[in-house]
Amino acid sequence: MIERYQVLYKVITIILMLVFSIPLIWMLLGSFKTMQQLYGQPLSILPNPFTLEGYTTIQSHNVNILQVLYNTFFVAILAALLTVATSVSAGYALAKGKFRGRRIYHRIFLMTLYLSSQVLMVPLAMILKDLNLMNNLWGLIVPAGFSSTSILFATEYMRSISNEFIESAQIDGANEFTIFWKIVLPLSKPLIAALLIFSITWNWNNFVLPLIVINNSNLYTIQLSLSSFFSEPNVMWNEVLAFSVIASALPFILFLFFQRLFMQGIMSGGTKY
Repeated sequence: MIERYQVLYKVITIILMLVFSIPLIWMLLGSFKTMQQLYGQPLSILPNPFTLEGYTTIQSHNVNILQVLYNTFFVAILAALLTVATSVSAGYALAKGKFRGRRIYHRIFLMTLYLSSQVLMVPLAMILKDLNLMNNLWGLIVPAGFSSTSILFATEYMRSISNEFIESAQIDGANEFTIFWKIVLPLSKPLIAALLIFSITWNWNNFVLPLIVINNSNLYTIQLSLSSFFSEPNVMWNEVLAFSVIASALPFILFLFFQRLFMQGIMSGGTKY
């Protein structure tokens, strides 16, 4: 009986995987088609013939793909590193620290999760303007580097680390920085991997904040550049699909290579929620 349920579970999982893969497969194959093939009747799944027209004509839309990729990489990587630094250190303090008001700080971070990001956009834009960070890539990095969700996620992970490691180091005379750097950080590799993937993917796909902060086309991120294709009278869908493949490549590659650490971080960090 149990084996039947296991077989049924696997069959349902495979079916759902195929269903959710259909848009991705269509996007990938459609990027190798011409406009005539995309609108041709009857519709065909495979390109006939395969063509790179969608990729080669992107530059004709005044899109400097190398500059766009550089801007997006710059924002995503630096914001992810800042997120890891702030989240891991704050999570350690909230989980293992002994100071007055620790629970209050934790509840304040928790309360901020109930605030919609759209509500915060206007005051955030005013602050960035006062700091002269509007129309600046650092205006995308600094706000993204401080995430209540990441801090709470790191806090729950830190609680899963045994206090015996910390107490043993304290007995040996280690200070807080030494404990954090030589004991806590090496034990937090799954957490760091999960935070990096979350942060890089979120900043790579972020559209609303760059739309508010960036006005200079030389500073466009990949999502802003992709949206510019839809402002033209005639949308070239093969180019949109090709650009979408490029935009989806990095998150896919990251998850493919770091999925084991990512799942470990998710399972350890989410046990208390």
